[in-house]
Amino acid sequence: VGIELIADLRRRGHAVVGSDVAPRHALVAADVPWHHLDVTEAAAVERVIHDERPDAVIHLAAILSSGGEKNPQLCYAINMTGTYNVLEACRRFQVKPRLIFTSTIAAFGPGLPDPVPNEVSMRPTTMYGVTKVAGELLGEYYHAKYGLDFRCVRYPGLISAGTPGAGTSDYALFM
Repeated sequence: VGIELIADLRRRGHAVVGSDVAPRHALVAADVPWHHLDVTEAAAVERVIHDERPDAVIHLAAILSSGGEKNPQLCYAINMTGTYNVLEACRRFQVKPRLIFTSTIAAFGPGLPDPVPNEVSMRPTTMYGVTKVAGELLGEYYHAKYGLDFRCVRYPGLISAGTPGAGTSDYALFM
């Protein structure tokens, strides 16, 4: 999803800096500044935030649902430690960017009423869902404690036009 987002933001005239633990994707234009970045490495996250001084950070790094169940330790490290590192770097360097965090319908857990009310119990049953609820709460804490402009988008599911990545896209072939 990040690769598509980079292209769309550029089409809309925004300056974009990309990062990922993977090498630059072939679909990312050569003139887009790129950082090889593992969000679990606090110093590396801080260096990118400090050097780039972004106006906004869109935090998409995550191990998704099926991948999180296969490797819950890695899911926790990336989804929780990575989110903490991004929040802390934004706070530490007082860049005051808008931080957009991506969450998921998996934060709810089973048994949702239809339609879903504004206030509903969050009882996730997967490591992915647990880490996303915790990430939302951590962002609310950083907003209340430090004034960080934290916003959360909770997707019901995303299907990328690209390669499946241990999330909703895994099921695209069966839809």
